Amino acid sequence: VIKTPLGAIYHGGDFKFDLTPLDNRPPNFKKMVNLSKNGILCLLSDCLRSERPGFTPSESTLSQALEREIVHCPGRLIFTTMSSQIHRIQQAIDIAASHGRQISFIGRSMERNVLTAQRLGFLKFSRKNVINPKRLKSFPDRKLCLIVAGSQGQESSSLTRYASGYHKLLKIKPNDKVVYSTDIIPGNEQAVYRVIDDLAKAGVQLAYQDTDDDLHVSGHASAGELQLLIHLVSPHYLYPIGGAFRHMNRYFQLAEELGYRREQTIAPQTGQVVEFDSSGRFRLAETLKLEPLFINQNELKK
Repeated sequence: VIKTPLGAIYHGGDFKFDLTPLDNRPPNFKKMVNLSKNGILCLLSDCLRSERPGFTPSESTLSQALEREIVHCPGRLIFTTMSSQIHRIQQAIDIAASHGRQISFIGRSMERNVLTAQRLGFLKFSRKNVINPKRLKSFPDRKLCLIVAGSQGQESSSLTRYASGYHKLLKIKPNDKVVYSTDIIPGNEQAVYRVIDDLAKAGVQLAYQDTDDDLHVSGHASAGELQLLIHLVSPHYLYPIGGAFRHMNRYFQLAEELGYRREQTIAPQTGQVVEFDSSGRFRLAETLKLEPLFINQNELKK
């Protein structure tokens, strides 16, 4: 909740209401209501899955699929997901450890997020089950689970370099199996499928969204959760964020089902400034000129 002289702004960020979370920390609905008891001028809410009915499935529903993949993997299991998806990483760690596999985190972003999450108490694992990537050759392949960064086809990521044969420590082996526990972010399709094609050419076993639809659940709220957040917060204005205009339009329809009027919804164009006046009313002000910026070494270009 962002407090301003004109009223409080509730910034929801990316969220979903997982009622059976892995860390046994369900959403604190009472706290949300208490934070809003003095009134919320505007709710900024994720809207990316507004077209999906009901609630987004829990992270806990993935365990069976991940268990299946590790049981049917004769060699190294190479698991990739978003480096910030801590609950997903926890599941991979737990299932790998239960099958007697040593775990290795590969990739700067993965290593950084894992260490930070462990230090803050959000990720739990025994250090005796984790090995340095430099020691991979010391263990049988069937005893390894490698959690690797690069699920979105990032050009310099560890998974991309592994797929193309350029990773210093991680070389392709015939019995390797790569499991993608993530959906492809729109716009990344070409990069991701390029990596998958490289892996397929090398004979690596693959499991990803086109072969198995139970390896990922979204971290974004669906329609039921979006309406629940509106109900809990009871804002005067609604400002959907994080989606395209089709997602925003569906969000407005969900709000109308709860009794909101269209004039209580905010839908600026890209770069358009939203201003609130002293009476609490909003207007769409000037439009800022936003252009892509490219960094080439130390040079900044438009």
